[in-house]
Amino acid sequence: MLLEDVYKEFLIDLEIKNYSIRTIKGYRNNYRAFLNFLINEFEVTEVEEVNTSHIKAYLRNLKDKGLSET
Repeated sequence: MLLEDVYKEFLIDLEIKNYSIRTIKGYRNNYRAFLNFLINEFEVTEVEEVNTSHIKAYLRNLKDKGLSET
């Protein structure tokens, strides 16, 4: 399944569950940043391609930028 499709479904689920607009924006921005990282750094576009090394690389990237890992 494409990461982009999962991203869209996730945002719809948040709306259905009545999450606040602010919360949805936060999740949207964080998820989009992660997707862009996976695509730009590893050319990963499918959920099945994501592995722990990708996640660790993203967290290292956040830490290097001085951003929160959570």
